[in-house]
Amino acid sequence: MKRGEIWSAATGSGYGSKPRPVVVVQSDAFGDTPHRLVALCQTATGEARDLRPRILPDAQNGLEAISDVAVDILVTVDHQQFGRAIGRLSEADMQRVDQSLLLILGFA
Repeated sequence: MKRGEIWSAATGSGYGSKPRPVVVVQSDAFGDTPHRLVALCQTATGEARDLRPRILPDAQNGLEAISDVAVDILVTVDHQQFGRAIGRLSEADMQRVDQSLLLILGFA
């Protein structure tokens, strides 16, 4: 699992119990850990929100619907909770995710 890849994952109980697309945001330098830090992807509804980059589905990312990357919902997921690989964000989309992460984490 590499940074910028989109995977199906069950992220926990309740809200995150059913598998959903997630974007790996953890640095590849920490690839030997038994878990990954991810941001949830949510089907876009209404207007785009400032902190949630809107991603249009395409062949590269493999998304089935217009989705918002919820950088305000970061979750650590164990390897065993990952399902199938879905795709990968484009470089431009990942840069938008990075910008939003900088803002939400107070680094910008």
